[in-house]
Formats: sequence, C-alpha cells, structure tokens
Amino acid sequence: MAKLDEITKKLEAKNKQNKEKAKANIEFLKNNKDKFRWIFGVIFALVGISSFGDSIFGGLLYILLGLFLLPPISSLLAKNDKLKFSQNNFVWYSIVLLLLIGSGNIVSSGKTEKVKSEFTANSASIIADIQKDLDAKNFSSASSKLSKYFDALPANEDLKKLKAALDEKKKEKTNDVASSSESKASTTSKDYFNSNIAGIKDNYCAGYVQRASGLITQNSGGYTGEALDQLQQVAKHLANNGDVLLMKAMQASDAPSNELLDALNTGMDNVGNDITKNGKIDLTILLDKSSQVNNKVMTCLRRNNP
Repeated sequence: MAKLDEITKKLEAKNKQNKEKAKANIEFLKNNKDKFRWIFGVIFALVGISSFGDSIFGGLLYILLGLFLLPPISSLLAKNDKLKFSQNNFVWYSIVLLLLIGSGNIVSSGKTEKVKSEFTANSASIIADIQKDLDAKNFSSASSKLSKYFDALPANEDLKKLKAALDEKKKEKTNDVASSSESKASTTSKDYFNSNIAGIKDNYCAGYVQRASGLITQNSGGYTGEALDQLQQVAKHLANNGDVLLMKAMQASDAPSNELLDALNTGMDNVGNDITKNGKIDLTILLDKSSQVNNKVMTCLRRNNP
C-alpha cells in the first residue's frame, strides 16, 4: 500500500508540474507576442523572395503576409478609419490564414509545373538514373528521386512501373528485417512469466489477466443469454484477481519500477497475441481448458490462492 501511495503522490506532483509549465508557456507567448510577429514576418518575407523561382505571384503573397505580420504595419492598419480592425480579432486572423494558404498553394503549383517541365525535357535520363539506384538496391535515393516526379506526374506509365518495382523491393526488405527482428526477439526477450522474483511474476500475471478480462468484454458481442452471463462473470473474476496481483506486486517486490512496469505491459501484450487467430481475437482459445492460454491464466490465478 505504501508503494501505491508513493506512486499516486508522484503522479499528482507531475500533473501539477505540467499545469504550471503550460501556464508559464502561455504567459511567455503573451508577453513576447510582438517578438514572434517580427520573427515570423521576416521569415515569410525571406520565403517569398526565395519562392520567386517557382512563382512570382506566390512569392509576392508570402512577402505581403510577412509585412502584414509586422507589429508596426498591423498597428497602422488598426488605426485606419476605413479598415479599423484589431490585431487580435477574427478578421486579422482570417487574412493571415488566407494569405498563408493562398501563397502556399500558388508556390506549390509553380513547383509542380517546374518539375513537369524538367521531366518532359529529361525523362529518359531521369528514368535511367532511378532504375540504376533500384538495381544497386539504393532504395533511399531511388525513393527520393521518384517521389519528386511521381507526385507531379502520377499518371505517367513509366513512373508508375518504377514505383511498383520500388514498393516491391521495399516490401521484400521489410519482410527480411521483420523476420530477423522476430528471431532476435524470441531469443532475447525476458520471460517474466517464469521469473523467480515474486513481484515481477505477479505484475506480469496482473497485466495478462486484466487484459484478458478487457478482451472478453470487448469481444463478447456475438454471445447471448447464459453464455454472455458466464463470459461477463469470467471477465469480472479476472479483473478482480488482476487488481489483487497488482497490489501484491507493489507491496512485496523490491524490483526496479521500470522492470515492474515492463512486466505488466508485457503480460498485456502477450495475451493479446496469444488469443489472436487470423488477425482476430478468438475467445475460444482463452476459454478452452486444454489450451496453453487457459493454463497460463489458471497459473496466474493460483498465485492469489497458493
């Protein structure tokens, strides 16, 4: 119980600290509002100048947005009798948003047209270059080059073929990595269920039976009548025993808190994997008294009644 009280106090202190930090951040933004407007105003103006190569009109809109953000100009517009709007009202924010979206879309469209023209003029050499990267299994370079042109010309047949080839190569590589990771995990993962440390095994079992309870509740929609009643009783029984196991682990174990938490999460993950069949939760695996899952659950429950 002492450990539970300690954890609760730490959580409360952490929540209080987060609230104070959020309040301080909001206050900081309010006090430095004009500084941020200067920073973003200059940034958007520079972005506008650099965008002239893609779209002159889009670049001008970025520059206009940058000027509009500058505090002196905003204040001047607010004092104008005909315009007369505050830097903080809906109209001001709407204009900023429209300028940002408009300039971004126009510059993006200009870039797309530029890429289309580049591909049209050099399609043979571009395709050959990407194919060379594919053959050399340099998938990162091939992907970077292909995405540049495919995003602008998604209907181009040559690019579509290259994309299909790249996706297939990536899939093969991913499968190889996954197989290697699974093999490594199977030999290096901790076996908390067979741990000799009582608190560790209790925490693993707590996670296992509590998650089993939740999965029963979430996946009992196809059952009715007496069968549903029995499932609900089993779920409640598992949840209650999971709480007891968790309390035992907190009171008895001297193991590091991070290892206790890892044991709990591992138990929750394992039961989900253990009763999944063809990508779906199959409660019959859990309820079958001859199954390994059922035996594991019963072993965990017996820890409360040795």
